[in-house]
Amino acid sequence: MKPRFTPERQATVLALVAQGEPVVSAMRHIGMSTEPLYRLRRTDPQFEAAYLAAVKQSGAPRGRPVAPRIDEDRVRRLVLEALRLGVSLRQAAAAAGTSAPTVTRLRHDNPQFDQAVTALAPTLRREIDTARARAITLDILGQGGTLQHAADAAGMSPTTLYKIRRADPDFDRAVRAAAKANRRTIPAPGRRGRSGGPVPVDREPVRRLVLDALGRGASLGQAANAAGVHVETVRRIRQEDPEFERAVHAAYQPRSRPLKLSDPETAGACSVAGCPAPKARAKGLCTRHYYQRYRTGRTGPAQQTYGRRPVCQTPDCGRPHRARGYCISCYDRHIRVRDRDTANA
Repeated sequence: MKPRFTPERQATVLALVAQGEPVVSAMRHIGMSTEPLYRLRRTDPQFEAAYLAAVKQSGAPRGRPVAPRIDEDRVRRLVLEALRLGVSLRQAAAAAGTSAPTVTRLRHDNPQFDQAVTALAPTLRREIDTARARAITLDILGQGGTLQHAADAAGMSPTTLYKIRRADPDFDRAVRAAAKANRRTIPAPGRRGRSGGPVPVDREPVRRLVLDALGRGASLGQAANAAGVHVETVRRIRQEDPEFERAVHAAYQPRSRPLKLSDPETAGACSVAGCPAPKARAKGLCTRHYYQRYRTGRTGPAQQTYGRRPVCQTPDCGRPHRARGYCISCYDRHIRVRDRDTANA
């Protein structure tokens, strides 16, 4: 890696510092941050002496203190020994008695050390026992769990589990058979198609698991997780199955906060009469009416006030009201009379 802080730039920065220019401004003049300068001061005694001479010549006080020097050979040796044991780079830095940024700086300053760390990088990845992961996955699915539960029990992410299924068709068939035995529908391990759309779901076990979870006091989202589906899938089933909708509402009945019904005939329509919006976004309103009520407190047009302005209360005046029940002429006359009466009193 070719250093950007070349000797020519070093000379430019030292000249600016000797003229009294701050270090930040001097490094900004060459388009760099101050970190290369402080790093070079720690590693190059000659540059450190030249920098101190330039600071002394400028008469400015010494700025940021330089970190104490470390035994770089010892740190490199300890880091490589720790990496060979399979630990992470941060753990290797801690074993060497330093920080991860310091190890990164040593890699930047020493290309050979950087190549040695890079060569050990593949060993840093945690090897997964696929046989153990398969056994745990099939066991969890056999007990009625979901793929998320199986991945958590195996100590991996669902994405890793999908990769194992894609690489092993026999294991994928075993997963599907275990899920089918518990009346669950598991999507294929391949990526979602271009056509998109929801994944088919076996609705009967979903209804049963959702009602069981609601009966135990779970929320609708928690019930959906227990059934292994998204909460939007449960809402879609509620809209399409009136009996399930009534059963869900009955499960919510003993609670202080009732569950909002989703009428299949009016589901998704804006509640404002005459609104052509095909879908409600929030609180039974479309986007336009929701934000109109948020800003103004109403969903209909504002009442027109033009032409209904009150008139002056002076008999036989008829002019538009301006202030305190009078028009502008009568108000001025009233003010003059009041001031005159006040002066005479």
